[in-house]
Amino acid sequence: MTIRLLLFSHERLTREMKDVLKELSCKYNLDVVNAIFERAVELARQYEQEGTYDAFISGGSNVSVLREHVEVPVVSFKVTGFDLLRSILHIRKQTDRVSVISFKQDIPELDEIRELLNTDIEQYAFTTEKELEEQIIKLKNERCGIVSTSLVCYLAEKYQIPNKLIYSRRALIEAVESAYEMALSKRREMDRAKSFKTIIDFAYSGIIAMDEKGTVTVFNPEAERIMGKVAESVIGKPIHETVDNPQMMNVLNTGVPELNQIYKIGDTEILINKVPIMVNNSITGAVATFQDVATIQKAEAKIRQNLFAKGFVAKYSFHHIIGKSTAMRQTVERAKQFAFTNSTILIRGESGTGKELFAQSIHNHSVRKHGPFVAVNCAALSESLLESELFGYDQGAFTGARKEGKIGLFELAHGGTIFLDEVTEIPLSVQSRLLRVLQQREVMRVGSDRIIPVDIRVIAATNRDIKKLVQENKFREDLFYRINVLELHLPPLRARKEDFADLIINLVRKHNPNKIAELEALLPRICSRLASYDWPGNIRELENMVERFLILVQHWKIEHWETLLHEALYGVEWEKGNYNHSLMNGVAGGDTKCLLYERVLRETGGNKSEAARRLGVSRMTLWRYFKNNRKE
Repeated sequence: MTIRLLLFSHERLTREMKDVLKELSCKYNLDVVNAIFERAVELARQYEQEGTYDAFISGGSNVSVLREHVEVPVVSFKVTGFDLLRSILHIRKQTDRVSVISFKQDIPELDEIRELLNTDIEQYAFTTEKELEEQIIKLKNERCGIVSTSLVCYLAEKYQIPNKLIYSRRALIEAVESAYEMALSKRREMDRAKSFKTIIDFAYSGIIAMDEKGTVTVFNPEAERIMGKVAESVIGKPIHETVDNPQMMNVLNTGVPELNQIYKIGDTEILINKVPIMVNNSITGAVATFQDVATIQKAEAKIRQNLFAKGFVAKYSFHHIIGKSTAMRQTVERAKQFAFTNSTILIRGESGTGKELFAQSIHNHSVRKHGPFVAVNCAALSESLLESELFGYDQGAFTGARKEGKIGLFELAHGGTIFLDEVTEIPLSVQSRLLRVLQQREVMRVGSDRIIPVDIRVIAATNRDIKKLVQENKFREDLFYRINVLELHLPPLRARKEDFADLIINLVRKHNPNKIAELEALLPRICSRLASYDWPGNIRELENMVERFLILVQHWKIEHWETLLHEALYGVEWEKGNYNHSLMNGVAGGDTKCLLYERVLRETGGNKSEAARRLGVSRMTLWRYFKNNRKE
């Protein structure tokens, strides 16, 4: 930040202060020009227009003239009483009579010096150069010495009158230093003003400010766009004459902020915040920031899209849940009641009953619906990975950790909901840390000793008998009671057979809507046949079956729907008279599941992943079933 200074001098001052001016020029980037009165004003205007200098320095008659014609700071030499006394004593060595000459006004300190020296010292003030020269000629005739500024001393020298320059070296140095500090302060103020203007001009919000009288002082480009007005037509005018509706005078009169209010400006709706400007507990103005609602909605949509990409938004609500059966209506009603609380919920139900669908619906029905929804499948992660994912970790927490560390899922869920699916699969070592989160609503990252408070709602889910796991010491009892504040049981598909028709139509609409009309006539018979099946995979299995059925129907006539339905359901071709009728006619549920799982496993050559896919269940569910039920 280079500061440039210019001294408007006179040749007498320049000559007498040559050494000190040379020193100051190097130190403060000071230029010197000999010019007074009209010539000084002419040059000052030129330099101001070009922006060449940050401050001017001058003395005597030049200062007041320059200040009248330019905005650049003009600093004068400060003459002290000591400077005046020193100069008078110097002249008295040459002559008994001394005159002090000043521009336009007398020097008040001279009276004290007269008393101090007990002598008569004359004082004269001039306004024009002609008047000055006449006075100097008169003093020559009176044999009187002169103490004054450089111009006066120059003329006195011309008429061979004893004279002494009133300015000291110290006065010149202090004037230059003062000019530098003043210019530096003004430059910083201008830089701040430019920065402020840039911020205001490029703000995405409209900004209007006014002073304590209600006069508009700021009207940025975004305000121009939204209001449909040009800043020049608004700034400097009363707010109520230029801006429609926002009622900013209310804030100016009351001093009370008004936030998140919606107004209509023409055809545009805006969201506006208005606050008073307070200085020393006094209202000195007010400022309003606002955006048009359409822009806010677009930004919100973009944010939600980004969150969707990260999987942190709940996509489903209660209206996505299909079912009119008594069991389902009661379950949905209870879930809605739970949604209005912040208590932890445990959702229990078989695999494929829609536990995450209910968790998302509860979130979107709660006051946290605008916050994140973070879903975690606890069975899909190893113990070490689950811990670092849930709680996050600090830099260098373990080998392979990110250098910058990682935020945990509990922190990401702040202000929203975290859904812990298959919560019973969390290892006991991690369960103790989870208990702390539920009790204290605090998280400590792996490798850190810093406590991070989190505002979260926890929804857990399991398809296992969690009470039995507690008895077997496979799940902490204290954690069970923490997550089981509110318990929601989801009915299995076999307990809501009245919903088959709606579910099938919805699934057909999802996978092949062109077949809806063709299948509607057969729907009662299809539902009757499907109702006798146990549906161990519940909705997930039903969807897989419907998708397979729709694919098969494309290659067979609809009249063969029974054959196609059986093949879609069991994954094998049905040859008439060569199938187990008990599977279609309702054998005991456990036997049916066992026969079905065994058959599909044989068909896949023992490939459990493929068998699980065909059955519409998770591989973990299939593995657990065989572990608990298969006879070796």
